[in-house]
Amino acid sequence: MTLLRWGMYGLAAALALAAVVYLYRSREMPGRGRALLAALRFMAVAVLLLVLFDPTVPVPGMGARGGTRVLLDGSLSMLLPAGPGRPQTRWQAAVAAARELAAGRRVFIFGESPRALAVDSLVAVHPDAAASRLLPALQAAAEGGALRVVALTDGEIEDSVEVARALPRLGLTLEVRPVAVPVADRALVEVAAPAWAQAGEPLEVRATVLATGAAEDSLVIVLREGEVVRARARVATPGPGRVASALLRFEPAAAEAARDANGGLVRYDVALETGDAIPDDDRRSIYVFVSEQPAGVTLVSLRPDWEPRFLQPALEQSLGLPVRGYLRMPS
Repeated sequence: MTLLRWGMYGLAAALALAAVVYLYRSREMPGRGRALLAALRFMAVAVLLLVLFDPTVPVPGMGARGGTRVLLDGSLSMLLPAGPGRPQTRWQAAVAAARELAAGRRVFIFGESPRALAVDSLVAVHPDAAASRLLPALQAAAEGGALRVVALTDGEIEDSVEVARALPRLGLTLEVRPVAVPVADRALVEVAAPAWAQAGEPLEVRATVLATGAAEDSLVIVLREGEVVRARARVATPGPGRVASALLRFEPAAAEAARDANGGLVRYDVALETGDAIPDDDRRSIYVFVSEQPAGVTLVSLRPDWEPRFLQPALEQSLGLPVRGYLRMPS
């Protein structure tokens, strides 16, 4: 709290003390322990007033309230070059900038969960977070009394929408300083397909994409079996911190190595039709068991009671295969 707020709290506590003393001297019956009861009541009122004024406790090593907090992106993408033709990585550029801004104070490293470190120890730190979430670090900085935050990042923040929504509530001023030349990157973050498919029957594969700095308004996703294009879908380019999904529909053919009824595994390659500066995340492969005849489980019960009634859907959900049940009827 500021000095003015501490003064207001002291005045309110003094008024509470006067009220308690007046109450116990003029209204309460005299007796042993009256002074102790008055002291306990004053302490309770003082704590309640302290909660209402909501003081903040500075984080050790972070400086006084109202100072600038420095946050560093600790995700794996910070290991990439800071720009085309630049030998310096994004992390090295962020560490150099943090030394100038932090002025010897501790800094926060954000990723999957925030952590506070001394700025001098950043040389021995390597970014290894699989995510880049800024909001938890902002909450930690706000709890430590910060009013202004500088985030050093390559711009690939996953929760940017949540951050924009939470800033007014946290009472922070956020300045994002990029430490890398913006590079357009489109990535396939997830490809989902069933474990089994019947040859000649429709099959759906869901592909999820993420885009950062992309100029195009749409992306084209292609599904190939070897060199043959089986399906193609177009999806709108997602905004920052968002993803978009597309369904690839096609009729699979049986595996070349197993044209009999038993079938076999078929590999499908899902990729973006146009490449970008980071090609490693533009392609994913999946394997689907394809057979001419439906593979599945046959359940035969001589006593068609409640047990097979619940066992059949449980088998279908756990195995991912069709389940057929047969009921024996009297002749």
